[in-house]
Amino acid sequence: MTVKSTMHQMLRRFEWSVPKNYRLQLTWGTGPMPADDLPIDMRARAQR
Repeated sequence: MTVKSTMHQMLRRFEWSVPKNYRLQLTWGTGPMPADDLPIDMRARAQR
């Protein structure tokens, strides 16, 4: 439940994006996961 509430707040407070020409490459661990650690850009949303 803690992870769910943390993700909820992060999704509400930040905008997430990946590089424009990014192509996802997967590798296998306990399940599929990004091979290159998924480069993301996070920006704070404007306050309302």
